[in-house]
Amino acid sequence: MNKFCKPKADGNVSKSMFVGMDVHKNYLQVAVLDEKGKVLNNSRVDNNLIKVNEFFDRLPRSNTKVVMESSGMWHI
Repeated sequence: MNKFCKPKADGNVSKSMFVGMDVHKNYLQVAVLDEKGKVLNNSRVDNNLIKVNEFFDRLPRSNTKVVMESSGMWHI
């Protein structure tokens, strides 16, 4: 079980998760929502490969959709 998937009252885990990223030069602002739009996490993540991987490794691999703002010169 990862940090963001908590069992529901019926014992099942949330089926879909949605991740939105706002990219900055030194950090990402990342919000994780469940299928009903409830914010499960809103974090500032250092913009380096190790920290970004650590954050995303806590998310389920299936049924997770990730979107990123349209950005100019900043990237991850």
